[in-house]
Amino acid sequence: MIPSLLLWLLVQLLPLTLAAVNVPLSARYPQPARQFSVELMVAVQVGASSLLFPIIARGTARTIATVGSAGVMLLLAWFLTRLPYAADESIRVLHAWLWVGVWIAGLGQLLPVSPVPQNTEFSTGQAFVMAAVSLVTIGGSMLAYVASEYGSIDLMRWRDVLPIHAAMEVARSGRATWQHYLLPGVLILFAGAIRMSRRFISARQS
Repeated sequence: MIPSLLLWLLVQLLPLTLAAVNVPLSARYPQPARQFSVELMVAVQVGASSLLFPIIARGTARTIATVGSAGVMLLLAWFLTRLPYAADESIRVLHAWLWVGVWIAGLGQLLPVSPVPQNTEFSTGQAFVMAAVSLVTIGGSMLAYVASEYGSIDLMRWRDVLPIHAAMEVARSGRATWQHYLLPGVLILFAGAIRMSRRFISARQS
């Protein structure tokens, strides 16, 4: 548990470092760059969790530690923004933490769908699920951006469904719609349906 938590914390140090040194992420990035620390943090948390969830969301204890540390990192990112304290600011950070927590919990629900064989770290099924989730999470956001900039199809209108865009929008505005929670909800329902079907098949066979 400790190595996976340390890896999770190290990944989140990247956006904190970029915000602390005020690094612009594009040619026309608004200044000061640290004002977007919270949005950058949730983007990294969502993207990294889609790649690391088999080790950071395996079991209740790991999931709680992962979500709890994500909240601490969001608070640190908020402090780096150097914005004056306001109720609206605290609410948007709490909303961002809630979204990330639901997302990580949803990813964790996918793990029992593909049991890990003994003496192995991952199963083939889990590797496939991890690849599919990361493709939707990271690849979907990249495709939407490229299509909006250089293509004729505006995929950015679906940004509220894409995980990274949804998390950043919640972190920016402090408000969430059903579209923002659509994909995490689908993950939980999908995993629940698989579990119920397996229990039903096992009961029929016994």
